[in-house]
Amino acid sequence: MLLPIFRSASQARILAAAFLSTQVELSVQDLAARAHTPYATAHRELGQLLEAGLLCERRVGHVRQLRANDQSPFFRPLRDLLESAFGPVPLLHRALEHLAGVEAVAIFGSFAQRLADLPGPPPADVDVLVVGSPDLRAVYDACRQVAREVDRPVNPTVFSLQEWRSDDVFVDQVRSGSLVPILGQQILGDQAELTATAPGLW
Repeated sequence: MLLPIFRSASQARILAAAFLSTQVELSVQDLAARAHTPYATAHRELGQLLEAGLLCERRVGHVRQLRANDQSPFFRPLRDLLESAFGPVPLLHRALEHLAGVEAVAIFGSFAQRLADLPGPPPADVDVLVVGSPDLRAVYDACRQVAREVDRPVNPTVFSLQEWRSDDVFVDQVRSGSLVPILGQQILGDQAELTATAPGLW
C-alpha cells in the first residue's frame, strides 16, 4: 500500500522493524530477521538510513546496535505513518474483519493511550476488545498471528453484544478509557467515548 512512498518493500519493512519494535536497540541481524530481508540487503538499507539521520548507531564490541533516532524532525511523522501501515491497527483489521460473529473491534489500554497521544511509557502489549459471538479459537489464532507481526503480545478480550451494553464494572472501565475503533464504530460508540481514531481507517 505504501510502496509509492518508500523506495522498496525491504526499506519499508526495515523502517517498521526499527520504529515499531518494543526493543530500543536491535542488531543488523535482528532487523534483517524481523524485516524478512536478506542480511546484505538490510546492511545496505540500514547504512542509507543511518546516513539520512533516521537511525542511530551504538557499538557494543563488534556488534552494531541500531535504534530509531527520536531527535530527527521526521521521527514522529514517520513513526505515525509506519504505525498506520504496519502496526496492530491495520493488521487486526485485516485479521478480524472476515471472522463470523465479530461485530466490533477496538484497541484499549496502554496502546490506545499511545495512539491518543496520552503520556506514559511505551506499551509492552496490545489489548484488543472484540464484541460479538465469534469462535474464540479463531479470534485467539488471529491475534497470535498479529502478535508475531508486531513483536509484542496481543491480548483479546471478547464480550457479547449484551455484555458490552451492560453495566459490568470491567466493561465500564474499558468504555471510559482510551478506545481506538477498528471495526463496528457505531456499536462501540453507543455507550463509549471514542478518544482516539484508528489511523488510516476512518
